Amino acid sequence: ILVKVSTNRLLCLCGIVRRYIFVYDSSMKQNLPSTPNIKHVEQKVLTGLVKSRDSAYTKFPLLFTLLGTFGVVATFYGFEHIIDGIPILANNPIILLVVGVTTLAITGTLYKKLG
Repeated sequence: ILVKVSTNRLLCLCGIVRRYIFVYDSSMKQNLPSTPNIKHVEQKVLTGLVKSRDSAYTKFPLLFTLLGTFGVVATFYGFEHIIDGIPILANNPIILLVVGVTTLAITGTLYKKLG
């Protein structure tokens, strides 16, 4: 993507590479950062993000635990209501069991094939 900044400066956004956006100013006559430099910058950014994530969890462990529990319970409750809305599954638990086991077998096979 090329964007005209002024008459003698052209800003080139070279894209997202390894979660980092590189900006190249053509008037500086510099090349893009080298691969080792990119990896170093990426590692510094990820380290900072992990520290902030870990500190938020250590400050509010009960809040994160309750939010995670609510998410799991809400998901199961939603699935229960979806299944209750399908008459053949709601009235025949054997069919529901077969559909569930078949789904697990198919996803397990796909997981094994995809590595």
